This record gives sequence, structure tokens and C-alpha cells, in this order.
Amino acid sequence: MLRQFLGAAYSASDDINRIAPYLDLAETTYIEKAIGSELLTHLKTVADNENSAGAVDKNMLTLVRRAQAFYGYWLYLPYSTGVDGDNGLQESKTERTQPIRQAMLEKRLAATADNASKALEGVLLLLFAKPSDFPTWEGSDTYKSACELFVRSATELKKACPYTRGHHRLYLSLREYLQERQRKSIVPLLGEDFANGLLERMRDDTLSDDEKRLMPYIQRALAYSAYADALLFLVVVQLPNEGLRILSEFDGINNQRALSDQDEVFCKYHGKITSEGEAYQRELKRYLDANSESFPDYTPTPEGQKPQRWPIDNSKYNTVIRMR
Repeated sequence: MLRQFLGAAYSASDDINRIAPYLDLAETTYIEKAIGSELLTHLKTVADNENSAGAVDKNMLTLVRRAQAFYGYWLYLPYSTGVDGDNGLQESKTERTQPIRQAMLEKRLAATADNASKALEGVLLLLFAKPSDFPTWEGSDTYKSACELFVRSATELKKACPYTRGHHRLYLSLREYLQERQRKSIVPLLGEDFANGLLERMRDDTLSDDEKRLMPYIQRALAYSAYADALLFLVVVQLPNEGLRILSEFDGINNQRALSDQDEVFCKYHGKITSEGEAYQRELKRYLDANSESFPDYTPTPEGQKPQRWPIDNSKYNTVIRMR
């Protein structure tokens, strides 16, 4: 079954007995966190009675198995060894073969992690698109918790903030920052009643056309701001071309290899994301105020309480005092 899911990634030297512990680790580390313990337990029951299971449950079981296969294999790869020719990881470590071995391993790790993330994201997209087809998922705490956010998946996160690239592991790292930024910035801006109503209608797929047009403004403001908050704690490495690569979707969070705020390239990148997050929050506010008649539950900020916009009009003053 593992060979069926992995295809050519499964090498001649691989041994299922050596990989099995990493499949178990992938289940608890990634699968259970993504779909919840309730649905995972249900799918294990489906696996035990697969011949009598319904088509919908069988399809979901296959999708979850594929994600677990790639996650488990990715966790196993750093410990795999082989002979020259079967999986590109030469057993002997000479000055000539070591660079080839390392480059091949890094390439396979990146490709396997990417396939794993996409496979799990496919599972979540189906679960969010048709929750009523999966009653165990719809009633789970995991689903209810996800529905409390305006950005519910890595796919939505990437659409709102392309820099995040759509990896589910990065979404897991950002989720706490999304929750905090939504609480601090988005909910006060929308108003608690309006925000809760939007989340409820978003969950039930009953958003009005006006609310659907509003949603990208909310998601962009939330995604960029949360990403800016998280950047100082994510694993970021500088590439030879002075670009940056976020590794948290592969390596976790709060890693000692994270760049410091003294790195010039990182500071520019972080400053850019922060500025864009602030700009998208202002854009959201302007859109809401300009279309307030379409959102009865939204209360625009009174004119006298709106912050002063720059540049300030000095025409009403006789003089302008320069501050030294």
C-alpha cells in the first residue's frame, strides 16, 4: 500500500518495517492535528470494515492514507541509507560522493514534504467544502475551532498572502498568530456582532454576495498582519541570491537558525510584510465605510473619531512652526 501511494519515491532499499514507526509519528504529529481525533478514530473504524464502508468514507480514507504515507516517508528520509543507484543516497561517504548524497537528500526531502502538504491540504479542502458528508468531522472540536477563523486553511492563507506558498505545516505554525491578530485587529474593526455573524455564515456557506466580496479584504488584512507577527519566530534562511526562504513548514517553529532582526535582508522583508499588513487593514476599513449600507451589522466610525490622514491640511493655520 505504501509503494502504491509513493510510487517512484519508494526505493528498492526501503523496508516497511523501518518506515512504520515514522508512519505512526506522522499520524499523531500531522494527521490528527489537521483532521482531529474524532475523525481519525472514525477512519480507523472504516479501515477495519473497509468492505462494508460507504464510498464517501472510502474516498476520505484513501486521501488521508496518501497524506500519511508522504508525511511518514518524509520523516523517515533523513535516516534512510542506500547503495549507489537505487535511491541516490550513496552509502559510502567520500569527498566525491558526499556532496551528491547531500544534494539528492535535500531535493527528495523538499519534494516529499511538498507532496505531503498538498495531499493533506486536499483532505482539508474536501472536508471544508462538504462538511455535511462527514458528520464526525462537522461535529468535532477541530472543525468548530477552524470555523472561528476567517482564514481556515493553507489554501485560503496562500490566496490572501501568496508569500506563504500554501504549505499546511506553515499554516499550523501561523494559526496561533492568526487567532491573536484576528482578536486584536480584525474583530474590533468589524465589530464583535458583525464578525461573529460573518463567521457563522461563512461556516454555513450562506454569505451574501456583498459579504463574499468583503471576505478577501478581511482575509488579506488578517493573513499579512499575522504573517508579519510570526516572521520573527519562523525558521528563515538567506539564499545566495539574497532572497529568503521560510523553512517553518518543514522544520517547525522557534528554531535557533531563525534570522535575527539585525539581518538587513530580513529586516527589509519583514518591514515590507508589516507595511502591507497595515495597508490592507486600512483598505478593509475604507471598504467597509464606503459600503456600510450593504452591511447592517457594521457600525462605521463616527467622522469626529476617525484618525487624521496625512498629509495634514495646514491651510487653516496662519503659520507652521518647525520643530528642531
